[in-house]
Amino acid sequence: MMHLFTFFYILAGKNNLHKIWRSETIKNEAEPKSQTSRKITLNLYYTMEWFLKVVKEHYADFNGRARRKEFWMFTLCMYAIILAIYVVGIILALIADFLGLIFMGVAGIAMLALIVPFLAVGVRRLHDTGKPTWMIILSFLPVVSLYYLYLMVIEGDKGDNEFGPDPKAGEN
Repeated sequence: MMHLFTFFYILAGKNNLHKIWRSETIKNEAEPKSQTSRKITLNLYYTMEWFLKVVKEHYADFNGRARRKEFWMFTLCMYAIILAIYVVGIILALIADFLGLIFMGVAGIAMLALIVPFLAVGVRRLHDTGKPTWMIILSFLPVVSLYYLYLMVIEGDKGDNEFGPDPKAGEN
């Protein structure tokens, strides 16, 4: 615990330490470091909102369209959660093999639970670019998966297409 306090003390400086722990004070002050800290906090919360939207509202929904932001924010959070569980599992495995084994099992269950929404958001992202559902198979092929990655990066069709209305219709 003392190392964590020392890290924040060095990171923020002696006079700015209270700003890391209280977000209200950051909002009222006009220092660039404080604003950056506030934005990072908001961005992590915003990313998690997209992840929860996919998991709660579109868990196994293969119909419709998904924006790039929805796909990439979900993917980022999914990999961050899996990585965090693995890191905890590795640390616990160094302490006791059985604890590490339990957390590796938890990571496996988390991966199994998240594969359905990952495939669903990938299919809906393909629909946004006007591609059919079967092209999700491209993500499993070694060299051809670069084309799938390209499809995930490009902007979706503007306006309605055969898979539904434009998810960015309110913003355009």
